[in-house]
Amino acid sequence: MQTTSHQNRLPETIEHTLPDGSIYKTFTPKDAVNLIHVWANHAWPLTKQQAFELRDALGWVPSPSNERIFYNQIQVGERANGSISVDAHSQNFTRISFELTTFASDEIQLAVEELIEELYEACLRSLQSKYGKGRNSSDEMVESREWRLRSKVLIYVAKTCRGVNVTIEAPEMDALTEAENAYFEFFGPDSP
Repeated sequence: MQTTSHQNRLPETIEHTLPDGSIYKTFTPKDAVNLIHVWANHAWPLTKQQAFELRDALGWVPSPSNERIFYNQIQVGERANGSISVDAHSQNFTRISFELTTFASDEIQLAVEELIEELYEACLRSLQSKYGKGRNSSDEMVESREWRLRSKVLIYVAKTCRGVNVTIEAPEMDALTEAENAYFEFFGPDSP
C-alpha cells in the first residue's frame, strides 16, 4: 500500500519554549505516527533513489557531506537527526532511523521528560490500535516497542531520557536476521 498523505503537506511540529528560554520541538502525535506509516507502508522493495525522494518530499534536508544523513523539522542546532541505510549490493533501502523529538541535552532533560513520555505513549497507543500489542523491551536506558508487520517490515519505537526515535527496517532485513540466526544455531554462538 502506498501512503500519500506526505504529498499534501509537511509534517507539523510543536515548539516548546523551556523555562531557560531554549526551544524543544516534537512532531505532533498524529504526524509522528503518519511519518511511521509513510515509511512502513511504502511499496517494497524501495530503491535508494525512492528513499531519497520520499525523504525530500517530507521536507527533510540531506547533509551536504553525506546524502544518507538528514535533518528533519524538529532539528534544533547543527545535530543531524536521521539516517538512511542502503544495501551496497542491491542499492535498495534497508533502514531509516529518525527522531520524533529534538535531542535533549543534559541541561534540559528534566524539563522535557513529560513531553517525551506523552509523545511516546501517544505513538504506542496509535500503533497498537493498528498493529496489536507489539513486543516490549526495556532496560535502565531505553524503553522500546517493536512490531513486525505482515509485510515483514519492522517498526521500532524507542524512548530514552534524550527523546523519542524510530527505526523502520525493510522486509529484506527480516530474511537476513533469519539467515543469521540459522547460521549461529547450526554453527554455534562462537562462530566467525
